[in-house]
Amino acid sequence: MSWNYRLVHRFDEVLQEHVYAIHEAYYDEGSRKPHSISENPSYPQADTWEGFTHDFARYQRGYLQPRREILEYADFDKRAERPTAETEATHE
Repeated sequence: MSWNYRLVHRFDEVLQEHVYAIHEAYYDEGSRKPHSISENPSYPQADTWEGFTHDFARYQRGYLQPRREILEYADFDKRAERPTAETEATHE
């Protein structure tokens, strides 16, 4: 399994408005289409400055995707957990 950050659109029922946020998207090996996304939005975080800048760069790639590649929150029934250290190495 691999993962990356992706821009996700959803309609917020409470706010009654459209919302865009970065989520983690999870892929089967060799697939370019995610099979699941994180239930909640993600944000860059790390325990060092270097780690943070690395994570922030990956985060930026998530919202720099072409508009046609924005994921729809409603399309995903299955939510996934954050990757383990094993899957961290296969990050796209």
